Amino acid sequence: DQISAHLRFVLEEEKISSEDAALDMIGHAAQGSMRDALSITEQAIAFGQGEVKAEQVKSMLGMVDADVVAALVKAIIPSNSDKAFSILREQASKSLDFGVLADGLMQFMHRVALEQLQSGLGTESQIQGQDIVEVAKMTDPSFIQIIYQTLLLGKKDLQLAPDPLTGIEMLLLR
Repeated sequence: DQISAHLRFVLEEEKISSEDAALDMIGHAAQGSMRDALSITEQAIAFGQGEVKAEQVKSMLGMVDADVVAALVKAIIPSNSDKAFSILREQASKSLDFGVLADGLMQFMHRVALEQLQSGLGTESQIQGQDIVEVAKMTDPSFIQIIYQTLLLGKKDLQLAPDPLTGIEMLLLR
């Protein structure tokens, strides 16, 4: 939050248009480093032709769409494999990096676990806050931990799969 706020201040001072969601993505990608955040912001300004927009930052950083992650989790928890595999096929057609998708799923599950621990804790500063609350109510904390652990352990197996889609499909089947 502090990094995003500082970036917002800098860009306002420089009269550069930005979206809050884009700054939040940059702040997250910087992993606590203001120097990295400023560097990423400079790249985003160049990439966005003088503006810092969420869609451009997501593309530049190779991030997975938050709505895709939420939809996939909402399909996984009730074991709706038709929906989950439909989402995967659609993302495969867009050449999504499935390692990035696995990371997005783990981050989402982490936020859900925090929300289950204490209301509001998992949604703080989160673009997908409503989805986090919804998923937190769908199942018990132990199942969220199992999903997280399965994703964590299975991510390393993605590189061993015959192809990326097979790897992520097998991970989601687990």
